[in-house]
Order: sequence, then structure tokens, then C-alpha cells
Amino acid sequence: MPVLGLIFLRYAYSRFKMVESEILKNRPSRGGKQLSVEASDFVEKSALFLPQEAQFEFLVNLPHKLLQMMGSFLHLNHL
Repeated sequence: MPVLGLIFLRYAYSRFKMVESEILKNRPSRGGKQLSVEASDFVEKSALFLPQEAQFEFLVNLPHKLLQMMGSFLHLNHL
């Protein structure tokens, strides 16, 4: 089961990055800083907004032991 979750997460992350770049191209700036993207921007593009903690790159860089603990928790709780 975790493998399917990772495959979906990788797809969602790829879509997120593609849509994020589209949003940032047209994003206005204030005071020389570009406004940050928001979840509502992604809804308009039919994409999932992924906070940093849910992004593929963040998760694959977590320590191995932490990932094992998360897997055990998910398995025990049938999530």
C-alpha cells in the first residue's frame, strides 16, 4: 500500500510544481517581492495544493527511521 501512495504523491507533486510555475509567471509583486501562492490558486487550476510537509521532495529526504515509524503507524491504524 505505501508504494501506491508514493506513486500518487509523486504525480501530485509533479502536477503541483507545473501549476505552481504557471501561477508564478503571472503573479503580481508588491514592494519587489512576488506574492506567495495560495491553495485557492490551485483550485482554479484543478490541482492539489501541497504544503511543504506534504511535498514529495520533503518526504523522501526524511530520515529512514522516521519513515519506518510512519509506515508502522499507518499499518497499525489501517489508514
